[in-house]
Amino acid sequence: MTDTKGTARVWPDGEIIVGDALIARVYAAAGLGTAEGAANARRIVAAVNACEGISTGALEQGVVADLLAACEEIVSTEIGADTIRALWPWLERVEATIAKAKEDTT
Repeated sequence: MTDTKGTARVWPDGEIIVGDALIARVYAAAGLGTAEGAANARRIVAAVNACEGISTGALEQGVVADLLAACEEIVSTEIGADTIRALWPWLERVEATIAKAKEDTT
Protein backbone atom coordinates (compact mmCIF):
# COMPACT_ATOMS: atom_id res chain seq x y z
CA MET A 1 0.00 0.00 0.00
CA THR A 2 1.27 3.49 -0.80
CA ASP A 3 0.23 6.88 0.48
CA THR A 4 -1.30 9.66 -1.59
CA LYS A 5 1.35 11.86 -3.24
CA GLY A 6 1.19 15.62 -3.45
CA THR A 7 1.11 18.72 -1.31
CA ALA A 8 -1.51 18.73 1.42
CA ARG A 9 -3.83 21.67 1.93
CA VAL A 10 -6.90 22.55 4.01
CA TRP A 11 -10.12 23.69 2.42
CA PRO A 12 -12.32 26.15 4.31
CA ASP A 13 -14.88 23.44 5.11
CA GLY A 14 -12.27 21.41 7.03
CA GLU A 15 -11.43 18.96 4.25
CA ILE A 16 -7.78 17.98 3.97
CA ILE A 17 -6.71 17.42 0.38
CA VAL A 18 -3.48 15.82 -0.87
CA GLY A 19 -2.97 16.15 -4.58
CA ASP A 20 -6.53 15.76 -5.85
CA ALA A 21 -7.64 13.32 -3.15
CA LEU A 22 -9.68 14.00 -0.02
CA ILE A 23 -7.72 12.26 2.74
CA ALA A 24 -9.43 13.59 5.88
CA ARG A 25 -12.16 15.87 7.17
CA VAL A 26 -12.19 17.64 10.51
CA TYR A 27 -15.65 16.79 11.88
CA ALA A 28 -17.75 18.75 14.34
CA ALA A 29 -16.70 16.45 17.18
CA ALA A 30 -13.10 17.40 16.42
CA GLY A 31 -13.88 21.10 16.37
CA LEU A 32 -14.94 21.80 12.78
CA GLY A 33 -15.81 25.45 12.46
CA THR A 34 -13.85 26.39 15.56
CA ALA A 35 -10.39 27.82 16.07
CA GLU A 36 -9.34 24.47 17.52
CA GLY A 37 -10.60 22.59 14.46
CA ALA A 38 -8.77 24.96 12.14
CA ALA A 39 -5.59 24.56 14.20
CA ASN A 40 -5.93 20.76 14.09
CA ALA A 41 -6.38 20.79 10.32
CA ARG A 42 -3.37 23.11 9.89
CA ARG A 43 -1.24 20.81 12.05
CA ILE A 44 -2.22 17.72 10.05
CA VAL A 45 -1.42 19.47 6.77
CA ALA A 46 1.89 20.81 8.12
CA ALA A 47 2.89 17.34 9.33
CA VAL A 48 2.00 15.66 6.03
CA ASN A 49 3.95 18.25 4.04
CA ALA A 50 6.94 18.28 6.41
CA CYS A 51 7.26 14.49 6.27
CA GLU A 52 7.45 14.30 2.47
CA GLY A 53 10.07 11.68 1.60
CA ILE A 54 10.03 9.96 5.01
CA SER A 55 8.42 6.51 4.98
CA THR A 56 5.34 5.86 7.09
CA GLY A 57 7.20 3.03 8.85
CA ALA A 58 10.02 5.39 9.82
CA LEU A 59 7.49 7.93 11.11
CA GLU A 60 5.74 5.25 13.17
CA GLN A 61 9.09 4.28 14.66
CA GLY A 62 9.75 7.87 15.78
CA VAL A 63 12.39 8.92 13.26
CA VAL A 64 11.55 12.65 13.52
CA ALA A 65 11.99 12.72 17.30
CA ASP A 66 15.14 10.60 16.94
CA LEU A 67 16.60 13.04 14.40
CA LEU A 68 15.84 16.01 16.63
CA ALA A 69 17.46 14.27 19.62
CA ALA A 70 20.53 13.40 17.52
CA CYS A 71 20.85 17.02 16.39
CA GLU A 72 20.60 18.22 20.00
CA GLU A 73 23.30 15.75 21.00
CA ILE A 74 25.59 16.94 18.20
CA VAL A 75 25.40 20.61 19.18
CA SER A 76 25.87 19.87 22.88
CA THR A 77 28.94 17.64 22.41
CA GLU A 78 32.31 19.06 23.53
CA ILE A 79 34.67 19.09 20.55
CA GLY A 80 38.01 20.73 19.77
CA ALA A 81 38.40 24.22 18.30
CA ASP A 82 39.68 22.96 14.94
CA THR A 83 36.71 20.63 14.60
CA ILE A 84 34.33 23.43 15.56
CA ARG A 85 35.78 25.71 12.86
CA ALA A 86 35.48 22.95 10.27
CA LEU A 87 31.91 22.08 11.22
CA TRP A 88 30.63 25.56 12.13
CA PRO A 89 28.40 26.14 9.05
CA TRP A 90 26.63 22.83 9.62
CA LEU A 91 26.40 23.29 13.40
CA GLU A 92 24.73 26.67 12.88
CA ARG A 93 22.23 25.04 10.53
CA VAL A 94 21.54 22.21 13.00
CA GLU A 95 21.06 24.71 15.85
CA ALA A 96 18.68 26.81 13.73
CA THR A 97 16.72 23.69 12.78
CA ILE A 98 16.41 22.64 16.44
CA ALA A 99 15.17 26.12 17.37
CA LYS A 100 12.69 26.06 14.49
CA ALA A 101 11.41 22.63 15.54
CA LYS A 102 10.81 23.78 19.09
CA GLU A 103 9.27 27.21 18.47
CA ASP A 104 5.54 27.72 18.68
CA THR A 105 4.42 29.81 15.72
CA THR A 106 0.68 29.31 16.08
